[in-house]
Amino acid sequence: MRLALILALGGCWAQPPTTTTLSTPPASIARAHGPDYRAAIADPFGFLPATATAVGAVDLAHLRSTSLWQHWEPRLREQLDGTALGHCGADVLANTASLTVAVTTKANAAPAGIAVARGVDLTAFRACVGLAKGIAGPTFWLVARPIGPGTVVAVFGPNPLAPADLDRALVAGTSIAGAPGFDQALDQVDQHQALWFAIAHESSMLETFGAIGFPPDVAFGTFEVSDFLQANVHLRLASANLVTNFVAMAQGQLGGAKGFVQRLDVAGADRDVVLDLAINDGQLTQLLGIVGITPP
Repeated sequence: MRLALILALGGCWAQPPTTTTLSTPPASIARAHGPDYRAAIADPFGFLPATATAVGAVDLAHLRSTSLWQHWEPRLREQLDGTALGHCGADVLANTASLTVAVTTKANAAPAGIAVARGVDLTAFRACVGLAKGIAGPTFWLVARPIGPGTVVAVFGPNPLAPADLDRALVAGTSIAGAPGFDQALDQVDQHQALWFAIAHESSMLETFGAIGFPPDVAFGTFEVSDFLQANVHLRLASANLVTNFVAMAQGQLGGAKGFVQRLDVAGADRDVVLDLAINDGQLTQLLGIVGITPP
């Protein structure tokens, strides 16, 4: 049962930071002689650094059309209430089309990274920035700026940040596509699904598997959302023999978990352990309740 929760839910829910700092955007999005970001904006991996250890994306426009979203949106808004974004009137959940995030997660260190929001209501964003400016705290900092039509880029992390940090990130933004740590996972993930992710082996999010003798080279997967949730998650190991052993162990432990879902299968495909999960709204509520996450 524990293994099922690790595979299906690990790293997919995190409480939002309690404090936020936003930088005031320039009066003009495009500077007369500034950098041209059009190519990076069009690239789904644009601005995401190759040094990141995990990357993920959420298609908010699609999620808003699903029945699962209608059920869980109040809970998500509760999570935003404690942040500057929750008080500034920008309504991030309703006025953003998609969000892509690349983070660096190492052992005993808070995550830091870069986020790219597309389809943003920039008028609401500017109002939000004006209200939130100067709000900061010891555990989380964020600096954001619009850099093109409907596009906002932000840097975030546990240490104090300034607009200059965002400038450096924009200039240094080597695309994460093709980064060796992801072992071609980004080529295989279905970026048309509502949510997708890829996690490199250096990430602390995969330490649990190494601790039980199955250190992965990479993990990646997609979540299809409608009136239920379907997940397809791959854990790439060093050899097919390790995959065989992992699958045998998992199948012996997942029997109880199958009673909580519509479908739960674990199989091997060459060097990949493949988790196939389908779960409806009621089952999702029950399962998340086990780990302390409940709808309002």
